[in-house]
Amino acid sequence: MGTLIIFQFILGGIILLILVGVLQRFRARHLSARSSLLWGFVWVCAGVALIFPETTTIIANHLGIGRGTDFVLYIGFAFIFFLLFRIQLKIETLSREITVAVRKDAIESAKK
Repeated sequence: MGTLIIFQFILGGIILLILVGVLQRFRARHLSARSSLLWGFVWVCAGVALIFPETTTIIANHLGIGRGTDFVLYIGFAFIFFLLFRIQLKIETLSREITVAVRKDAIESAKK
């Protein structure tokens, strides 16, 4: 067996385990349907790219990008920046909610 085939087999198994984990977290209501679909889509795309690596080159060429690897990196960076943006929004929202709760608690404590 070639090195690439071994790599594809191992990483394919890992991707399948991750997809099962996404499904389990959705069923346990730890992930919303939206998040589950997003992560499922990401991991299925990763699996397709792993099994058929030429697909990334074909898509890249249609978009005017020279190599499939470059396309995957661009998509990966965009996805990471999107997630960082969402995390920052969530942190700011939680910070505001904590501030409101602490102020409310302080006012109630001062009234006693």
